[in-house]
Amino acid sequence: MENETILLGSQVWMCHNLMVSTFRNGAEIHHALTDEEWEYASKHQWPAWCTYENNEILGTFFGKLYNFYAVTNINGLAPLGFDIPTISDWNLLASAMGGLEVAGKYLKARDFWEYPDLYTHPDIFNGLPGGLRYTNGLFDLANSNAFWWTATESDSSNGLGINIYYDDNLLLKRPYFKGNGFSVRCIKSNFPTSEE
Repeated sequence: MENETILLGSQVWMCHNLMVSTFRNGAEIHHALTDEEWEYASKHQWPAWCTYENNEILGTFFGKLYNFYAVTNINGLAPLGFDIPTISDWNLLASAMGGLEVAGKYLKARDFWEYPDLYTHPDIFNGLPGGLRYTNGLFDLANSNAFWWTATESDSSNGLGINIYYDDNLLLKRPYFKGNGFSVRCIKSNFPTSEE
């Protein structure tokens, strides 16, 4: 199920958030359970993953949360044949969905969102509000916000992330601390991208 794909504009995206616990080369990614483990991984720039509130059932719906160090690790987080999308890939997706001002509506799934009938469209991208994990290990905003990492660095402390809120249609792009835990959605390799 995890590697099922959908054609959106000129791109092919996975239908679900990433759920791997190893890199493409088979190396294990650190499973940071406690707040202290997560914060330590952030401080020392170690790749790490978890599920929301360390709840494996929620993980089956939302996928895993990864820090930016896992996303950009040289061993490759994306499965063979896929890439972690850059900010350019997300820009192209937003354009195919009508632009940044309305793309959020078309990317949200029908399930799990607060007020879904007002702000969602029939499932296309199946974007779920998986929340996030802050660098200090605290979890927040499940059912109201979706966060995805891009493969694009903003600066030495921040990566560029994508955010969708429950109560509007915007697709937001902004820097976030690399130690945050976000969802990841992969894109099929060798498809065209736009310029940033």
